[in-house]
Amino acid sequence: MADYMVKRKLKAVTKDINFGYEFSHFLNFPQQLASRWEDHQTIGNCLCHILAAPVQGAAGLALIHLYAGYYTALVCSLILSAWCIANDRKYGTIYSVYSISTTLLQLTFLSQIDLDTLLCTIALTVFIQLGIGHGLFERRLPNETEGIHKGDGKLFAAVDIANEVILATFHFYSLAMVRLGYRPDIYPEVRQELNRIQNLLADQDP
Repeated sequence: MADYMVKRKLKAVTKDINFGYEFSHFLNFPQQLASRWEDHQTIGNCLCHILAAPVQGAAGLALIHLYAGYYTALVCSLILSAWCIANDRKYGTIYSVYSISTTLLQLTFLSQIDLDTLLCTIALTVFIQLGIGHGLFERRLPNETEGIHKGDGKLFAAVDIANEVILATFHFYSLAMVRLGYRPDIYPEVRQELNRIQNLLADQDP
């Protein structure tokens, strides 16, 4: 793993690399966790995302509440929960309880936050994840900025961005549990997929 990390940091991507995912990727939880793991190797970067992603999500939901109303924000939270459960029933259910509970608390007690505060909060969380997480700890930007793609087509790319942003908290909490050994049922599949995409990246021309 250490040799791979050094190689990734010193090696610039000179051509497009495609992981070969199809739209089934968006309901393939091990693939999603493996691609996240490859892009977030260091503990520091993972911690930045674990801490900042929930705040970013809450601020985004507050924006929806601000402009579209209470019930629209609540419906968005329910859709998010359903998406998480569709990906993984065990962690999806646990995360849904957390997500819906915090959403109700947020919409009840934090509904008076103004637009400027929300935008500053989102900007700060983006800086923590990209500037500190990827810049300071990972020493490289996310794969998509280096010419690396998960699948073909603009529609796939758009859905992938939505998937990564909307499910960020769910992904990083779940990935932490997998890396700590709490999901032996999916760890082998995640690890196998991680090895496959790392081999793709390691085989690129220097």
